[in-house]
Amino acid sequence: MTSCTTTARNYSQKDCVEAQNISEWHRIFLAKRAVTSIRILDVGCGSGSFLKEIETRGGIGLGIDQNPRNVAFAQQHGLNALQGTLDPALPEIQSFNPDMITIFEVVEHIYDVSPLLTAARKVLSASSSKDKRLLISTPNAFNLMRAVYFLAQRHRDSHMDPLGFESAEHIRAYSYRTVIKLMQNFGFTVTKAGVLSGYSGRDDLFTRYLTPHIVVEARLLTDGVR
Repeated sequence: MTSCTTTARNYSQKDCVEAQNISEWHRIFLAKRAVTSIRILDVGCGSGSFLKEIETRGGIGLGIDQNPRNVAFAQQHGLNALQGTLDPALPEIQSFNPDMITIFEVVEHIYDVSPLLTAARKVLSASSSKDKRLLISTPNAFNLMRAVYFLAQRHRDSHMDPLGFESAEHIRAYSYRTVIKLMQNFGFTVTKAGVLSGYSGRDDLFTRYLTPHIVVEARLLTDGVR
């Protein structure tokens, strides 16, 4: 995330609220998925730029973030946001009844993602939606350009630092296969079409090593964890 920025839709930041423009990982998702009438629970929503975009496109969004200033900013701009972590017991989450949970650029900041993904599965399991989906995005640690920039000492931009060494914010690194396996371990199934950041849904060298961000969508299995 960047600080004190202004979005393309004049969604301006005040008092250095930590937030972001509609980012590349959001664009990848929105380019391949219509959100009209879809209820999306966005975990780690920042100050709500993605929530704003969801509403603009006819979707229904609820965000949750641990940063109280981010949440306050989102609420001040009429967005539906909660402070805290994903908790299936929260009445606001239960009543929201999401079709999809999105987790953009969060898992690389967490040592143990098990509680988060367990909570996501519980929330979706309790939802009455007929098509329950989870989306995860994270930097592709095996993107060759990240390695090139890092070795050339051009990683002042933390997004070009493969492991987040400069900012010490990224404490886990993921490949496509580890993200897909992680989702499968928590009861989700991933099809080729679910690899939104890949090239034509292919699991090939171009996808694995030349895409800077991993964006994967999965459907909840009705039988739970396999």
